[in-house]
Amino acid sequence: MKTFQHVLSKTTPQRVTPGTTIMRRLTSLLALATVLLTLLGGPATAQDKKADKKAPAAKKIFTDAKLEAVIKAILKKKQAKTDPIQEADLKTIFFLEAPGKEITNLSGLEKCPNLALINLSKNAITDLKPLAGLKNVQSLDLSNNKIADVTPLAKLEKLQYLQLENNQVEKLDGLAGLKKLSAVYLSNNKVVSVAPLKGLEKLSSLYLDNNKVADLGPLKGLKWVANLALRNNQVKDVGALANMTELRYTFLEGNKVTDLGPLVTMAQKDAKGDRRFAPYWNLYVSGNPLSDAAKGGQITALKKVGVRVDPKPKK
Repeated sequence: MKTFQHVLSKTTPQRVTPGTTIMRRLTSLLALATVLLTLLGGPATAQDKKADKKAPAAKKIFTDAKLEAVIKAILKKKQAKTDPIQEADLKTIFFLEAPGKEITNLSGLEKCPNLALINLSKNAITDLKPLAGLKNVQSLDLSNNKIADVTPLAKLEKLQYLQLENNQVEKLDGLAGLKKLSAVYLSNNKVVSVAPLKGLEKLSSLYLDNNKVADLGPLKGLKWVANLALRNNQVKDVGALANMTELRYTFLEGNKVTDLGPLVTMAQKDAKGDRRFAPYWNLYVSGNPLSDAAKGGQITALKKVGVRVDPKPKK
């Protein structure tokens, strides 16, 4: 027979203290946390590993640090590591002005397809190949560099203004197809032949001072030239200028000209007709071995129809 005490021990619940309750709850929470970590731990670790992998560094676009700094300034990008230049950014650049920045390498500019104006004067540039595909460029200033080869410019068909003074250019073949050119500055180079300029019918300003040009024949058809500078070349014959009836300033000082007859003829013809240019023409011929006829009668005849021959600078 079971005693009452035995039955009581089976039916009476054991006493539970507050400490025991807390321990049980903590145990339950720990168990639940363990389960959750087990379920989530695997994928989280994989994601962490992927996140830990460094994102590939942005590809460096510009080789020349000075040019890169100019581009960053245009784009307002301050720090290379946190805000690198992206190719998409370069499509937003339309004007590049960086004279005197000690730039030597133009690599990277080929990624700037919308450039319309470029001023890179007074640098140390030699290679223009990165500019070859910039077909939207209309104004290009590369004066005071170390450029000898201009053939990379051959396809810049929208180009209107070209400044290449104080370089080492000898051949102008790269300019032959640039039909929209209206102003070309090539003084202080090594140019011998102007034949590539023959078809540039929109030229209104052509500066070729201090080169080695002797034959002006290819310029014969350039009827719209108003400003022509040929100081200190090897020119003897000025007959090619006879059709340039828009001339306003013609600088021929320091050449080998002896005869001004063709210029007298064109000026007299204008004076008898529309008088479109002779009264406004400034002609500079000092420093040439002019014949007696040129010094006397020809210069007198030019002045008679209004041409200002070797006018003194206005004070």
